[in-house]
Amino acid sequence: MKPKLCIHPLTIPFFIFMGASNYKRGFFVLYTFIFLHELSHFAVSLLLKERVSAFKLLPWGCMLSLSSIPDRKHSIFIFLAGPLFNLLMYFFGIYPRENLALALFNLMPVAPLDGGVIVNCIFGKFAFYFSLLFILCVVLFSVKHHLPLMLPILLTALLLIGEKNRFEKNVSARILGYFKGKM
Repeated sequence: MKPKLCIHPLTIPFFIFMGASNYKRGFFVLYTFIFLHELSHFAVSLLLKERVSAFKLLPWGCMLSLSSIPDRKHSIFIFLAGPLFNLLMYFFGIYPRENLALALFNLMPVAPLDGGVIVNCIFGKFAFYFSLLFILCVVLFSVKHHLPLMLPILLTALLLIGEKNRFEKNVSARILGYFKGKM
């Protein structure tokens, strides 16, 4: 099965809008490295013989969808590929600030970011607590250095959204298992 290329309906209008703005250079540089970051995930998925169902272009970035959930080892390799690509570009001096920012942002241990998936593979059911501890450290750092709390708020929202999905799946599985046992 060949992977589908999906383009979000707002992507093209957003590109046109950003192309007309004063931020076009920065936007297109950043989007290019986000695209290459995601292609790194794609390449490693293919090397590990994992099936990719879709490559999605979104107004705010790109996303790779796998057909099935790979084992822990493969997941770690796949999700490390993107940040490692950005770090490699950083060390070669190719838009170092942008690539370092992308690598560090994606390595944050909060789902659905790459770091969140890696932490989940390593710590399993304790990943939530590790992510929560990370957010607490970011909040304390932000307060100590009088920084805006926007990043901790964003990270908390991401964490809760990711955990909400996992919680709903666990509850659905338990309810289904309960009724299957009754039949």
